[in-house]
Amino acid sequence: MPPVDLQSAGPPVFAPVVFRLAMKTEQVTFGEFAEDPTEAVYVLRAARKLFGLDLSVCWFDTWLEAEAAGATIARDPLGLVVRAPQKPAALPAVADVLKAAPVRQAIEIVRRLSLEQQAVAGMLTGAATLRHRLNSGGSDSLEYAAELAVALGRAYCEAGAAALLLVEEEASPDLAELETFTSLVNLARYYGTPVILLGGQPLSPRGIEAANAITGGLFVTPTQAGSAVRPLPDNGHPAPARARLALSRWEIDAETPPETLLAWRHALAA
Repeated sequence: MPPVDLQSAGPPVFAPVVFRLAMKTEQVTFGEFAEDPTEAVYVLRAARKLFGLDLSVCWFDTWLEAEAAGATIARDPLGLVVRAPQKPAALPAVADVLKAAPVRQAIEIVRRLSLEQQAVAGMLTGAATLRHRLNSGGSDSLEYAAELAVALGRAYCEAGAAALLLVEEEASPDLAELETFTSLVNLARYYGTPVILLGGQPLSPRGIEAANAITGGLFVTPTQAGSAVRPLPDNGHPAPARARLALSRWEIDAETPPETLLAWRHALAA
């Protein structure tokens, strides 16, 4: 699957993150989604058709890599964490993390959807968030996080990912931790795969500068957006002149009526 076209002059690529909304709509639990690639692909395929998505995301959970590394996590039926996870006691070899569920499942979803010629983004947990998820956040875990990000990013690209969605949930206003992810950015450029940054917290001016350098304007936070992004919902505001991607500021709430997203899609096409 070639990378999604984020250069054309047409309407922005429609890419609201509907991970749990898709499961709820198809009445599939997170456990079923995470354990059965056929079920997972069915859910994402159906969501793409229902909402008119141009770009899907294979996963949306910033405990993805940590869980594969041995973290113990309790979830509700849609996969939301319900109590404090038990972090890994020791960090396994990166190669072992890629072989473990749910990382193996996320890669397989990308592979299957790309074979169907459906544009799908591989999800990677941001540097600050992944360091925190792995342990208390020492420098060793940040280096490990960078190594893991490169390995998973390469696996996604080789599986046919049309983009890499980097999700930073923890506060990192300057994005200083992302300096260790230089190899991931270089990898994405080698494959010609766009990097999209989704931030759960606002960025400082320095952080905005870093986000622009990494993504070419393909980033969004709760209050900010890069020049290449039209945030969803846009509340009637005109799209930025260079908007190439219509991206939700975070995951769309699972209680959102489907007709809301259909209205957003119609507005983009108008």
